[in-house]
Amino acid sequence: PGDSASADPNRESALRIGASVSDREQLEVDVIRRLVQNYFDIVRSNLQDSVPKAVMHFLVAHAQKGLQQHLIRELYKEELFSEMMAEREDVTARRAQCVEQLSCVRQALGKLDKLPQALLRALGPGRTPLSSGARLAG
Repeated sequence: PGDSASADPNRESALRIGASVSDREQLEVDVIRRLVQNYFDIVRSNLQDSVPKAVMHFLVAHAQKGLQQHLIRELYKEELFSEMMAEREDVTARRAQCVEQLSCVRQALGKLDKLPQALLRALGPGRTPLSSGARLAG
């Protein structure tokens, strides 16, 4: 009987000690069976949560530390500083274009600031030379 109980633990006969089991005892056995099953479900869930965390801790963190040390060793060489700090050609061209546009905007603002206040008053409140159709000379 001991071998059959370990081979098939879900069978009712595997948990019975004697031939006569009261209803109360059977109910207690069923409750304990459910509690043990719930316990195993909780343990399984905890293991499923813990395994990825352990993998992360032991493998990924170790690889990250090794990679960081390698990068520091390789990149912190003085002869590489000028190459790593150099600006790409397209960025340099875009920067020059932006500087030129900024200069044009500042020149336009300077010319607008030089317009006589009388001209602005003549146009009326809230209107500018450009919104009224007037053209600026040179």
